[in-house]
This record gives sequence, C-alpha cells and structure tokens, in this order.
Amino acid sequence: MIAIVLRNVSKSAAKLSSFHSRTFSNIGPLETSQVEQWRHSGYTVVSNLLERGLIEESAHLMADPNRKHNWDFGSDGEFEFPTGHVIDEITVHEQLIGAVKQLLGEEEVLLTQSDAWLKAGSKDNNPQSNKNQRFHMDYGNHTFLHPPEWQQPEAVAAIVYLSDIEKTGGGTAVVERTGPEDQLYQPPYINMPGQAGHPFINDRDHCETYFAENFPEVARFREKLYQRQVIPDYSKGDVLL
Repeated sequence: MIAIVLRNVSKSAAKLSSFHSRTFSNIGPLETSQVEQWRHSGYTVVSNLLERGLIEESAHLMADPNRKHNWDFGSDGEFEFPTGHVIDEITVHEQLIGAVKQLLGEEEVLLTQSDAWLKAGSKDNNPQSNKNQRFHMDYGNHTFLHPPEWQQPEAVAAIVYLSDIEKTGGGTAVVERTGPEDQLYQPPYINMPGQAGHPFINDRDHCETYFAENFPEVARFREKLYQRQVIPDYSKGDVLL
C-alpha cells in the first residue's frame, strides 16, 4: 500500500472558504457521485484512477524478496517520496493530483507525505503493534492544529492498494458520516489515542482496554465506531480517498 497526503497550500483565511462558497469544477477524474460521497460521508473508493501497468510494476517492486522490509508500519525511509523508484510516478500522478483538486476545490495543492510499505500478519500483540489498528484520525501526523470545520477541508489522504484485500485481508475500515448531526463526527476530534493527553497506542485491544479502564465515556463513544465500521472490498489498484 501507498499512503499519500496532499493539502491546500493557501494560508489566507479568505481563501479557506466553505463548500457552499467555493466554485467546484466537474472537470476531473472523479465522478460527481464520488466527489459528493467524499464531501458528505468522508470517504470514497476510486477504481481505475491509475494505470494497471503502473500498479503492477509498483507491486512487483514492493514484493521483492531480496529487499529488507519493515513488516509492521512504514518503510524506514526507503519508500518515502522521493524514492527514485516507479512508486514516485504514483505519488505525483496527474490523475491523483487532479482528484485532490476536485475534492478541495483548489488549484494549488502541496504534497506533505508519501510512503509505501508492506503489512504482514504476526503474533505480536504489544501496544504499538499495527497488526490490528484501533480507530483513529491521522491529522496528528501532519499538523499541530485541530482539523478545520467539516465544510472547510484543507487536506486529502489517499491509500493506494497494491494487492486485492479479498486475498490478503488488512483493508482499512471506515465509518461513514451520516450528516451534520452525526454524533460520531462532532468536534473536537479528541476521543482517540495520542490526543487530549491520551497515550499513543496502536493496538486495538490495548487501546480500548485503556479507555474502558480510565475513560469509560470515551470507551462507549468508540464502541459505536466499531459498530458502524465498514471495510470496502478494495481491489488491486483501488484508491481510498
């Protein structure tokens, strides 16, 4: 998989306008329904955004048995952009950048992160293991600030899948936002490890035990996330936005 984050480069409050005041173009690689799903529900899955040959070549590179891999999280810097490998072509692909421009309603975007890695099952169950991640939002990895209001998005995160989840497992679970009144999407977004003074815990079991023992109200909130989780049927080459 390849994890990529691009954001709006505007620092002007006047330009960080809401969805309602921005002028969105229908010209771009995404269908109108996909753009609307992302704006309303918080995610969309796109197939055939990237060329099959590019995906296959990248998957072959990542599967090289002679290459040393971190099997848990990240690439230890080897596949962080720029890599000098074919994966860079995905990171700066015009179709991917065009999709981000469509979603943000902006012409100027900035790459803030791109890394590719393999994930593999293991028996490791320490608190920082990524084999069974807890629900979280990634904004703490990219900014010291809290995310803006829902109607003023400033970044798009993307995961490019280099394998079929039906065969490998490990697909990313999402919780669909049902609308402005959805209680699971009311700010501030702090009911998670690594925020509001909570320790950073990766493993789901360790994380949820911590909240159950120390902050039962947060544990009850988080249980609702798991009740509503959906794991889309990601195919090789699909992009989660």
